[in-house]
Amino acid sequence: MCKYILNLFLLIFFTSICLAGQTANKQAVATEKDKSKKIEVGFFFDAGLHNFDLSSHMWDYINEYWYWESAYGHTEYDLTASYGSSIWGHPKTSVGFGGFFNYFFHRDFGFQCMLERSHHNVDDNAGYHIYNELEYSWGESDFYSAWDHNVDATIRLILMPISFNGIVRIDGGEYIGGYASGGLTYYIADIKGESKAGYSFPYLWHKHDSDLYYLLYDMVLFPVSIDDSFSSIGGNVGVGVILSFWEKFGIVVDFRYYHAPEKHVSWTGKPGDYTYLINDWHGPLTKTVTQADIDALFARYEEGFTFEINPSFFQFAFGLKFRF
Repeated sequence: MCKYILNLFLLIFFTSICLAGQTANKQAVATEKDKSKKIEVGFFFDAGLHNFDLSSHMWDYINEYWYWESAYGHTEYDLTASYGSSIWGHPKTSVGFGGFFNYFFHRDFGFQCMLERSHHNVDDNAGYHIYNELEYSWGESDFYSAWDHNVDATIRLILMPISFNGIVRIDGGEYIGGYASGGLTYYIADIKGESKAGYSFPYLWHKHDSDLYYLLYDMVLFPVSIDDSFSSIGGNVGVGVILSFWEKFGIVVDFRYYHAPEKHVSWTGKPGDYTYLINDWHGPLTKTVTQADIDALFARYEEGFTFEINPSFFQFAFGLKFRF
């Protein structure tokens, strides 16, 4: 990816230089008047085209053998259980705004500073399943299960890229022009999210005193959240078109790619009392999930609660530019 971005930047840069050289001797009258316009400022609004996803999964399979004996005889059965919890999402919407400052030390070459703040919403989902099957020695079976793949979850990524670029200006005539710019970007990012994860556990259950005890598995859902910030250094490269209907005023359309390193982000859990998902024989039961339980669960399924997020994105922006 880095090699691709570098090649794209070099292609745009050298193409822009060639175009600038070809148009140097074909300057329109309006362009000649603008030779002294060394400073440009403006603002823009944008829509981001994401290229990041997120996903985290935990899953386990259990097989237990249970033998029970008393003065009245004995019995045996096998327990097969599986459970899982997952969180997944894809980018949904993005909106941002920002501004720029250009200083030209030459008619066609200069420096650019850009500042932007963008909000990226992720269309996120979570799901869980718990399944028990009891096979008795006399040939009968019991099944207990629960599942849902539409648990509410939200994720929001806020990015603030600060870019320091070189810029090449291309004057194409009296009313239209263009530019290419690229350079280093310092990213400041905040990510916040809310979801739920499953905590599974074994327990003993019986209907009344004369019944056998059964070793079962169940699950509770507990809230998990993300509230993290990180910063990194990356780059950006872009091209733009300028429509100038007045000497000091223009409309700008910019297409740009922001590249940032991937980051690891982890969910955190909230202890509390949560309701069993499949045990409803005696009414709703609750399980106390402690911080120690959550720590042990996260340690066991570290990869399931940690995911990589790539804050790189394409941007299509439009705005206004003023020359001084």
